[in-house]
Amino acid sequence: MLSMLMNVNFSDTEDKWKWEFELDGLFSVCSAKKIIDSSLLTTGNIVTRWCRNVPIKVNISMWRLMWDRLPTRMNLADKDIDILSVQCPICNNEFESSDHIFFKCDTAVQLWRRVSRWCELNMPASDNISSMLSWLESIDAHRRRILEVIVYATVWCIWRFRNGVVFKDSNMKKSIIFESIVINFFQWFSSRCKKT
Repeated sequence: MLSMLMNVNFSDTEDKWKWEFELDGLFSVCSAKKIIDSSLLTTGNIVTRWCRNVPIKVNISMWRLMWDRLPTRMNLADKDIDILSVQCPICNNEFESSDHIFFKCDTAVQLWRRVSRWCELNMPASDNISSMLSWLESIDAHRRRILEVIVYATVWCIWRFRNGVVFKDSNMKKSIIFESIVINFFQWFSSRCKKT
């Protein structure tokens, strides 16, 4: 061992770590974030939307919906998770995909119509979250602020109702969805929006 260490020169300087992903060798959180994002996150043309007027958990759910990462029965089956049925727990007519549960299920279609009447405007019939958000982008900024909260509340309440049917009571009343949308909208909007 002494012969191996003979040609080694030790210095009196203090030991330090070197971050090999930056030229200066210094670690930064920004540098680590870029490495993680580039290796783990998929890229695509989906713009992350963050609505300041709704709770964080609702924004995260919406983000997961945009990326089709909600644990719908079809998504679980695609991951080879053994489940009893892939049918929609609300209507029991179609496979439960994100597009179905939020936009194509009879309950969702009727709910979006009722929300449209409540808002007193013609919301287009959407088949997926992308088309709904594209429609939102086409609206003037003041009305979009309000409608965005309503759309987020609608999606949130449909998902909560679906989970209630799956995990609590399969005979839950569909009328509670609209009531929940209205209550959530007023609570979120009144507590988070600046008075103008």
